[in-house]
Amino acid sequence: EEAEKRAAEPFSIFTRAAFGVAVANHSGDTLEAVNLAFARMHGYAVEELLGRPFGDIFAPEFQPELPGEQGHHVYESVHVRKDGSRFPVLADVTAFRNERGDVLCYAAYFQDISARRQAEEALRGSEESYRVVAQTAGDGIVTIDESSRILFANTAAGEMFGHRCDELTGKSVAILMPDYVPQRRVTALQRYLQSGKGRIS
Repeated sequence: EEAEKRAAEPFSIFTRAAFGVAVANHSGDTLEAVNLAFARMHGYAVEELLGRPFGDIFAPEFQPELPGEQGHHVYESVHVRKDGSRFPVLADVTAFRNERGDVLCYAAYFQDISARRQAEEALRGSEESYRVVAQTAGDGIVTIDESSRILFANTAAGEMFGHRCDELTGKSVAILMPDYVPQRRVTALQRYLQSGKGRIS
């Protein structure tokens, strides 16, 4: 009984995994097994997917990308639910081979990355909003990294210091204030950026 339990454990992991898992046949064109998470992700019952073409779950312009000789491939794609809606996924596909090197099957797990994509879009939107506001501001605005390199300078800052904005990106902030920012103040600035504590004078 204990041996049977141990033998069943890998299959239990497959069925209970929170991420979608699918197994396709040796040619990669038919779904032979899927777990519940995979079926729910696509709006199907498990039984509805068994025996279906593997490519059916992919958007037409995003067909399955099977691994080559390396036997393993990770990529982003777009899948289609039963109701026709689309969602982005991160796919991880592995080819399983016998001793002769022949492909026995392809096992893949899929993660719905819709939330990540939405967060990325929101971040890009907020960055663009900040850039528009900063670029049109009448005051000079300069952002720098922890190494005191300029990440962004608006038009007003460029005019104030006599530089084009694109000339400043990547340069040390000392290019703007060579006398006012001696090394000790650059060091203090770095310390402040790293800890959020201290005073720059």
